Amino acid sequence: MKKLIFIIFVLFLFSQCRNDETVFFSSFSNEEKLIGKPIDWVANNKAMDFFIIDSLLLIADDADEFYISIYDLNRKQLLCKLFRKGKGPNELFYQPWLVCEAPQGVATDKIIVDDRGREERYILDIKGSILAKEPIITKKYHIPSLFIGGHYVNDSIVIKSFSDENGYTLKYYNLENSHEVDNPNHLNYIENKFIKKYGWSAKMTKIIPSPDKKYLVGLFYHHKRLNLYSHEGKLLKIFQDKKSYGTMFSQSIQSARDLDKLPILFSNCLLSEDYMIVICENRLSRETGLTSLYVFDYLGNPLYKYDLDRHIFSECFFDWSSSTLYAFDIYNFEIVSYYLDGLKRKN
Repeated sequence: MKKLIFIIFVLFLFSQCRNDETVFFSSFSNEEKLIGKPIDWVANNKAMDFFIIDSLLLIADDADEFYISIYDLNRKQLLCKLFRKGKGPNELFYQPWLVCEAPQGVATDKIIVDDRGREERYILDIKGSILAKEPIITKKYHIPSLFIGGHYVNDSIVIKSFSDENGYTLKYYNLENSHEVDNPNHLNYIENKFIKKYGWSAKMTKIIPSPDKKYLVGLFYHHKRLNLYSHEGKLLKIFQDKKSYGTMFSQSIQSARDLDKLPILFSNCLLSEDYMIVICENRLSRETGLTSLYVFDYLGNPLYKYDLDRHIFSECFFDWSSSTLYAFDIYNFEIVSYYLDGLKRKN
């Protein structure tokens, strides 16, 4: 009887010590090497952002006279250029931010463009702009610089993450009345033993909402690690490389002065309602490396690992309808595409 009680007690302690929120990964169900296909019919040199709507490819380019170029994917030709550099009408004096989602009720032929210089958010009529050869803006909102690039929660509220000494906070801004929403959402973003061991480098760098607004995905720039939250900010799961907390270094990095010692790992995440495509750069700071794509579902299952033939810029775009990734090779100054065979949207 005493032996049975002891066994039950040990099992109870074990269950209390387990972290059921952590999902470890070390390999993927499918692994493949991909060769990028240069898109030689696009004449951009510094493509910093992409967006696809129907059969149109939009590129935000800082090296061109105009900030936005629109191409026909089927005919492989330039249709128009919008927003000349400058401070006059229909001009921008900073590169715009393409928001890859629109609020409900906005037609699918519209996109959202954030003007960092004037602190405004535009609803841009794409078809009208192509016909007019100039930006046709159907609506403007004021949006402070802190919320530029923020994601929609609903038709009028955008959300963005901010960091402080206590972790991460989700803040909300109402576009209709131009006021920040009270009661920000504080995230318990990291467990104590992780930040105690790795210090400054253990901070999350980006939090991205899923398209269906069910989840928030937190990225760690210097660790192979993801935090999955409910949209209300409750930590649901941690996805972590099984080796050494998902990092390539062992010493504690407490200051930005140690930047040269840091690896660049999970730099961005492209989300659908089914999959997470994580951009893993696999390099040390100020060095180059070959980028990989890690694909998970929201249960934490490691599904695919695609090893690319080059280093791509993290702000890339995945066209779920054609299973094609569009990215910018910042060293060869060309746009490339990758077909991710087998990765199809379920819905």
